[in-house]
Amino acid sequence: ERKMASIDATSAEVVVTACPGCQYQLMDNLARFGKPVQVMSLMEVVE
Repeated sequence: ERKMASIDATSAEVVVTACPGCQYQLMDNLARFGKPVQVMSLMEVVE
């Protein structure tokens, strides 16, 4: 919930993480909270 509140506070459209486990956890939680935020891995951004 704390991470979701932090993301909400920034009004971010995209969140980037280097941790695959964190990526899936963020995607799941954002979907559960109904937040239209895209989660990308660092490798996707660097490509």
